[in-house]
Amino acid sequence: NDSNARNISDGTSTLPFTARAPLGDPSDQVAGYTFALLPDPTMVGNDGVPQGYSIGGMSINARGLARGTLRLADRTPVSFSGPLTVDGYVDLWRLLYRGGGSLLGAFHVQGSAAEGDLRLSAFDWFKNASPARSRDRVYRDGFGPLLLETVGRRYDPTLAPIDALGLAADPAGNAMLTFAEGGVPDPETRLDVIVEVLPGERQAVNVVSANPGDVSLVVRRSLPVRVGRGGRAGISHGQFTLVDPDPTNPGSDLTRSVPFEGLIVDDGESPKLYGYFLAPQLPDAGPPATSLRTSPLLSGNVLLEPLAP
Repeated sequence: NDSNARNISDGTSTLPFTARAPLGDPSDQVAGYTFALLPDPTMVGNDGVPQGYSIGGMSINARGLARGTLRLADRTPVSFSGPLTVDGYVDLWRLLYRGGGSLLGAFHVQGSAAEGDLRLSAFDWFKNASPARSRDRVYRDGFGPLLLETVGRRYDPTLAPIDALGLAADPAGNAMLTFAEGGVPDPETRLDVIVEVLPGERQAVNVVSANPGDVSLVVRRSLPVRVGRGGRAGISHGQFTLVDPDPTNPGSDLTRSVPFEGLIVDDGESPKLYGYFLAPQLPDAGPPATSLRTSPLLSGNVLLEPLAP
């Protein structure tokens, strides 16, 4: 058989496991892919779990070896490699957080050679609670396992961002950049903007609408994502600013500058830029008292998509 389903047990818990043989002829899948892992649909709006889009890229070579990297929506980097197996699967099993969590699942590459659709891929993401004395600010109470559904397809690394997104230059704007979750109040009026994605590489978008959040974004082409030193290839970077009353000091304001990251991904409907941000929450008088340097960091999502005609 090309695949064999069994169970694995430690004497207490039992989990299903499927062993698959490498794909004999991977030629139809040889390509690069970009993808986004979506928040658990049963947990949307829950501040206790990440709400951003995890983003990444993968390449499959002529020998059927897949290599890839991704950034989870809490900014955790993950690298992986493995064979493309029968029926188009690439398994991913990684321990995270120094053994205190994991990302488990499989990419499923399907469809025609021109598409390489990843929408049947799925992953479980888990994090244990951090020790009481930990300085962890990112979901220190832990979460999951969360079910992460996937969107993604092949990408063409020769395309400039405006072409990869299927846009045409338009001084009145050609795309909408929206933000959600992450503990940010009223992002629709404070952050969402209409932008013009410009021709060329590494171009800052031109914001053509009101921009109270001072939103900026530099869009890059979808080169292979790296997680190590110099790991910005393929990642688009931006920033927004929030000014709010200081709840611990009445009469004064606090300014939060929040970076975000994104990647061009074809979700099967159209190419879009999916991404995430981590926003520090406003301080709390406590106990325990927090500041902008010690308050929780919550994950929200970023989406740049073509303007509706």
